[in-house]
Amino acid sequence: MNRRFAATVVLLLVFGACVGSTDDASQARDLRVIGVSFEPPELMAPDCLALLGGASDAGMGTADGGAGIPAGFAAYLTPVRMQWLIIDPGGQGRSIDYEIRACASVDDLKCANAGDFKVLETGTTTAGILTSHQVPAAVAVDSAFLLEEVINQDQYKGLGGIRVPIVLHLTAGAEELYAQKLMVYSCRLFPSMKANQTPHLRSFTVRGEPWPEGLTKTIAVDDGEIRIRPDDISDLEEAYTVPSLTLKPVDLVESWKVSWVVSSGKMSPTTSGGSNITTNMADPLDAIWNPGAAAVETDADFWMIVRDGRGGESWVGRSAHLIPSATASH
Repeated sequence: MNRRFAATVVLLLVFGACVGSTDDASQARDLRVIGVSFEPPELMAPDCLALLGGASDAGMGTADGGAGIPAGFAAYLTPVRMQWLIIDPGGQGRSIDYEIRACASVDDLKCANAGDFKVLETGTTTAGILTSHQVPAAVAVDSAFLLEEVINQDQYKGLGGIRVPIVLHLTAGAEELYAQKLMVYSCRLFPSMKANQTPHLRSFTVRGEPWPEGLTKTIAVDDGEIRIRPDDISDLEEAYTVPSLTLKPVDLVESWKVSWVVSSGKMSPTTSGGSNITTNMADPLDAIWNPGAAAVETDADFWMIVRDGRGGESWVGRSAHLIPSATASH
């Protein structure tokens, strides 16, 4: 079975950051990229002639008026909105230099292999959401048109999707960070195949009470466990079809996961949801916030990043004000 559509992930390489022995992935401590969203998360051509017939046989120049892009790749020229969720808790609003690159090899985590990468954009930003609109399918590298070079370096030759690595390189003071995400380009080999859609969480409850967007929730520290539960999303998880290595349709269903990040304390688990291979059932999406030794009033920001396992990703944020229950106002 070929499940290469599920291989789109965010990979981080961090240099110069301070990570303590008690830190975990849910704690917002240093400069980090905690989410990357590409919209659309997948671009699907209406047929597979360009891929299965060979990109060089698809005809050159007609897709872009003569710039050399194979005509069979015309469906891939749609701009992609790329959003990178950057946190920098100790930066105090400092400037962060960035560079966005596209490259041909999924193993090139920095997009730095000579002749195999292209710089898409450079600039300066701050913590928050960095947005860039790019057309990776129109990029050429030294050796070839980028999508063709990705196929050339792929042992499956594009079967199951052309996965183009996009890397964000951040530098701020002594800290340096690389974040990689794969943009998926595919083709409709079977009528049941359709392009992936971005997953979106609904609302949340904390201790069973609604926690709508924009509301800073007052939470009493000693009123028991602080369980945060996303609303049910099982009806939103898409059914989809991928090709097997023998070119037969394989029908699957998404199983969304939620990653939790908080500015104070930690979350358990750091990632919830997904399928349990032991029970063959979906794991719960909820998580518990442990604020630590918070005996005084404190504020906390939460980020919940949802991933569908196919490259689709989005996030929501919430804020809380934690106080001892004796002084809490209900």
